[in-house]
Amino acid sequence: MTKFLVCILAIAALAAPVAAQLPVTDLIYLAETLPGECSVFDGQPALHTIDVYHNFGSGTAVRFRVEADPGVTMVYAGETHHFPATVGNSQTGVQVCYGQCMIPSVYFPLISINYVAFGTSSSCAGIRIVPHPDAEVIEVTGCDGVPKNVYGGVFYVNPDAFCSECGELVARQFEGVPEDFSCEPLPVAATTWGAIKARYH
Repeated sequence: MTKFLVCILAIAALAAPVAAQLPVTDLIYLAETLPGECSVFDGQPALHTIDVYHNFGSGTAVRFRVEADPGVTMVYAGETHHFPATVGNSQTGVQVCYGQCMIPSVYFPLISINYVAFGTSSSCAGIRIVPHPDAEVIEVTGCDGVPKNVYGGVFYVNPDAFCSECGELVARQFEGVPEDFSCEPLPVAATTWGAIKARYH
């Protein structure tokens, strides 16, 4: 956990000069749930849970995808959504609607992703936050309703001297235009109680 907090403080220090040039400071990144590290060593078969976080900003919704480098041999084994209004999944594209303006003082988790590891991943292989398939950039809807182009971090598997153990330090902002995406409730078809009961007979 100490290493994780050091990474967060380092990002904050780096974010200040960048924020002076760019209108966004939001960061969507990954960290292992326990013990809270910002990288993982795949040296033996194991189950790892990696959380996706929203940090250093505010908003009402976010849209992105999680992509693993070819060198990551860990297999996706499902995920848990921490906000009820979540559409899709992290691997094919996900939209998370917070239901209110969220202003994280440090960070808050969006999704917990489970991976099965076999101890065979390459050094410095990354699991990255990338744009949703329907978007050009990683998007957050601001509390003012304006979409923002935000940064996406990389979670390194088997980091070594050639890559940062805390991949957020090399967070990437994609080129493109953020678009407004809807967080309206899903449509509900009108029916009767009798019709619902009839489906189960």
